[in-house]
Amino acid sequence: MVLLAILLAGCGPKGPQLYPIKGTVTYNGQPLPEGDIVLMPTSPGEVEDANKIKDGKFEFSARPGAKKVKITANRPEGPVDPQMGVQPRRQYIPENYSSAEKTELTLTVAEVAKAENGQNEFKFDLTGPK
Repeated sequence: MVLLAILLAGCGPKGPQLYPIKGTVTYNGQPLPEGDIVLMPTSPGEVEDANKIKDGKFEFSARPGAKKVKITANRPEGPVDPQMGVQPRRQYIPENYSSAEKTELTLTVAEVAKAENGQNEFKFDLTGPK
């Protein structure tokens, strides 16, 4: 019985295959200080992959396939809210990069062996209001 339990424990689903990706994000020529990157599948029913952008760089694992890319970032704006005790924050990345419906950004996560130079490396140069 113990042997059977051990064998069955090792036979379960292993989860989706993920591949390492990395890249850079600039905004008006400067590394994006902080933000979020979301990879949205182009096929219905699939799951998004997401992570943080720090100092213009991101690195994480994602599911393979064609993706729409959403990049968001916000910054403090205006006076401190007396009730909350903090400055309100405002999204400053334009909708053509930051909206799930309007983003123009895309990428394809490939199996590493099939990726260009054996890597999934991407560069996004965003522009918008200062």
